[in-house]
Amino acid sequence: MPSIESRITPPDKPGPPGICIYGRVGVGKTFLLGSMPNLWKLVGKDVGWGLVIDVPVVEGGTFVLADHAGVDVDILKIQKWDELDEAFKFLKGSNHKYKWGAIDTVSATQELAKRKVVRERDLSSDPHQITQPEWGKVGMFNAEMVWKFRMLPMPMVFNAHEKIRADELTGGKECLPELSPASIPALLRPMTLVGRLFMAEIIGETSNTWERRLWVGPNNTFVTKTRAVPGRELPEVIRNPNLGQIVGYLLGLPGIERPEGAEMGLTI
Repeated sequence: MPSIESRITPPDKPGPPGICIYGRVGVGKTFLLGSMPNLWKLVGKDVGWGLVIDVPVVEGGTFVLADHAGVDVDILKIQKWDELDEAFKFLKGSNHKYKWGAIDTVSATQELAKRKVVRERDLSSDPHQITQPEWGKVGMFNAEMVWKFRMLPMPMVFNAHEKIRADELTGGKECLPELSPASIPALLRPMTLVGRLFMAEIIGETSNTWERRLWVGPNNTFVTKTRAVPGRELPEVIRNPNLGQIVGYLLGLPGIERPEGAEMGLTI
């Protein structure tokens, strides 16, 4: 085994980022994935093909990426939990064209994990009730899946729905990805970026419009996180977010401008 001394190194350069985007149903999380290939366009490299893993029995909204068909995004539809392991092994190999991947959503894969646990239990169990140990097993299945995909040598995006729960420390509200308690740490801790996607109403002189925004800065209500190279900090709230631009800026890639920020009051 290598000695301790041989394993001491300067701080590493940033590796492939892990990104978690969460928000309400219909806010545009799947649509946002279509901006990820811009990372390769902005640095003048070849096409940044991505593979989006969809769970159509729960989600099924990847048709919003139709403009990217045959251009830079493919869809892999997953029906059963065990197929996720096959997808992982495929992406772990080198015999494919994909530069990044996404799971849409980890809230949906949790449902597949729940169905797997229910299917494998004893026939004498109540079919309409899941026990606490079974919920723990569901959470660990999903946590292990997130860890494996996060360790792939490529950027990975994990979309999730949101939930609001009571904050035990402050007594107020806390908004975070909709996952079981056993899965949340595995999702949030290794991520480079955790952001809440939402729509903001822009008040105009004659009419109002809606604008998509991504909250990534620190606050007391939304669970967010940003890891950036020194001098590349993001705005607290990003207007019209572009994942490719955001990731490239965080990693310190040359020629990529800082995403545009916006002032925003705290709303849920």
